[in-house]
Amino acid sequence: MYLPFLLDENLCKTESNLPKYNSRTHFVTIGNFLHEPNYDAVLFLKHTIWPLIRKKLPNAELHIYGAYESQKVSQLNKEKEGFIIKGFAEDANQTMQNYRVCLATLRFGAGLKGKLIDAMQNGTPCIMTSIAAEGMFGDSEANGFVEVNEHEIACKAIELFKNEKIWREKQEYGFEILNTRFNKKYFYNFKYGCFL
Repeated sequence: MYLPFLLDENLCKTESNLPKYNSRTHFVTIGNFLHEPNYDAVLFLKHTIWPLIRKKLPNAELHIYGAYESQKVSQLNKEKEGFIIKGFAEDANQTMQNYRVCLATLRFGAGLKGKLIDAMQNGTPCIMTSIAAEGMFGDSEANGFVEVNEHEIACKAIELFKNEKIWREKQEYGFEILNTRFNKKYFYNFKYGCFL
């Protein structure tokens, strides 16, 4: 049984007022730090993925957002390396739409990933692991690249960050996914208040 997030139709439309490619900068990741898969994903970024990206994009930064920032999270902050712990995001939508690429490097966990919905709603293409992508796309094209190998994750992140044509294509896929796989009107019976 397919049980998607049920998004109101107005949240599934292409947003023409979102910041464009050239108005966005840097990389972002977001997730509650108390959730172990999110903390592990941050460690994976810190020790493995981000050094590979930063080597090719020395002026890029990765901004990490999440509630319940602890000392073990705070100590990962390294501004000189462009690895910046931002903590709690007051408005996830406003935050997400300022970034060019979202990194979702989950190595374990289950269920649909809210961070990918946030990214798609705000026109932010993603680089993600197969764990992050689980159940999100069906037969549709992803709103970015799904990779397993850390070198491929880094390479595709760099490509998506630098190539506006690919970026715009992946952004459009995200809007299509919201409209076909998460739009409430296709999965919810409003008359009886239940799934179709």
